[in-house]
Amino acid sequence: MRVLPYLIALVVSLWLGGLVSLFVFVATLFPFDRPTALVAAPRMFHVFERYQLILAGISIALTIAWRMCACSKSKRWLTAFLIAGAVLASVQAGVISPKMNEVRFADPHLFQQLHRVANVVFITTTLCATGAMLMLIAAITRTQQHTNPNAQ
Repeated sequence: MRVLPYLIALVVSLWLGGLVSLFVFVATLFPFDRPTALVAAPRMFHVFERYQLILAGISIALTIAWRMCACSKSKRWLTAFLIAGAVLASVQAGVISPKMNEVRFADPHLFQQLHRVANVVFITTTLCATGAMLMLIAAITRTQQHTNPNAQ
């Protein structure tokens, strides 16, 4: 079971890194090549939404397995951040993005409103993944201190 926190770190790192990368790629693409960005960005988000749901599910399952070994406050917070991020990612993929794609050209005003909501959800998901990573670091540190009380 010692490998679980490192597997969780890998999966959450992939999730958080993907969120940040997607933001950087899309934010960089729009000012330089708007016509390409208008076509590429929705596709990039569509692919990433599925990817992040898979990572969220794996990270939650691994964290629950790790918590079964020994629970702590940091592991509870880790689980809470992961579940919150997964819920937000699910809302984005299942509700917001499909509606945005539906009204993209038909109702630009509604599209802009949904885009603002999507931005808030995306940023909040990123903050949840960041919080999860911080709680994971705290949980690993706590676990190491309990297994080796002389370690600093």
